[in-house]
Amino acid sequence: MLRSLVICSTRSKLWVLPFIASTALTTLAYSAYLTFSRELVKEVLGGDYSFLALLIASETVPTIISLGTGALADVIGRRSLILIGTSMIIPYTLMTYVELKYLPILSTLGTIIWTLATPAIMGTYLDATRSSGKLYSIYAIGNTIGWALGGVIAGSLSHILGKKLFIILGVISATGYILPYIFYPKSEVSTRAPGRLVISGIRSILILFIGISATYSGLELFSNAFSFKILDITKSPLLYGLYYTTLPAIMGAFVRPLAGYLTDRYDPEKLLLATIVSEAGLYTSLTLTTGYLAIALWLVPIWPFLDQSAVIAVSRSLERRLQGLAAGVINTSWSLAGIAILASIPILRSAKLLTVLEITLILLTIALVLILTWKVCKAS
Repeated sequence: MLRSLVICSTRSKLWVLPFIASTALTTLAYSAYLTFSRELVKEVLGGDYSFLALLIASETVPTIISLGTGALADVIGRRSLILIGTSMIIPYTLMTYVELKYLPILSTLGTIIWTLATPAIMGTYLDATRSSGKLYSIYAIGNTIGWALGGVIAGSLSHILGKKLFIILGVISATGYILPYIFYPKSEVSTRAPGRLVISGIRSILILFIGISATYSGLELFSNAFSFKILDITKSPLLYGLYYTTLPAIMGAFVRPLAGYLTDRYDPEKLLLATIVSEAGLYTSLTLTTGYLAIALWLVPIWPFLDQSAVIAVSRSLERRLQGLAAGVINTSWSLAGIAILASIPILRSAKLLTVLEITLILLTIALVLILTWKVCKAS
């Protein structure tokens, strides 16, 4: 795995490493922002539910245009949209000086900037690496490391720096966007795509896109509901964070290279179907078990294989010139899942885990049917 990275980096003048650093830095900044912003809401507003819902919406809803911004990057050139990402320092810096009630407005601005730049970065990476499963797995590890470190950094520095922490996060995020702009692998990427090619590309993967969106919605729905079960079992915020986010992230990083290998060795579409079935079985087991056995099952790392196979399946189903669109499809699928969760929060607060499991299994079944239908139609 590392040998593949070294070979690719040498041939491409080390452009791969700055792209991995980019996703690690931007994710670190966002993870720290999420941790710190929730702390502020709790301290200043007493955890006001309405305000928190508004804040979550500002962080989620704008990303629904990722499909469009990814396609735009393919048409006008990805590098120009990557540069827009450096302006992320503006909303982060303003968060330091304005009242908390304006945080959703600045969060919306930051989310729009992220939505413009991120599909261009990921699309460039997928294009230049020829949709390599191994190299995407390394890129995903960078994302995982950033996510894990962000919460730690916010927890360590928030009481020391206060709201000035946002300025540091702005600098970290802007650095994460300037790196792929500076080290843009112009000689490794394909030419710009005409608009008609984008339209035909969207049509060709529309059913797959809906299937992946249903999958992500099911995963998000159940994982959010199951978080309450973990909190009930541990009865400790520290252990809750450890078992719900930190340990799954570490486990995921360990198996990512294997996920990359499998998507290069086998059909990623078949792997996607297999991992969806596996997640359905795991979630059923999680619902029926109790105590630390349930937590142990929660740590089983199926998710990295599902994410890896979904990304590579979409990427390889589109031309190299449409890899910004491929990244946009994945991001928009996550956005639709987030919006679905946001809309179902009132239900989640009172529904039993078994009810949530039933809804999740319905969504995963729909996803299986759609993806299998798309695969059969594509082959015919």
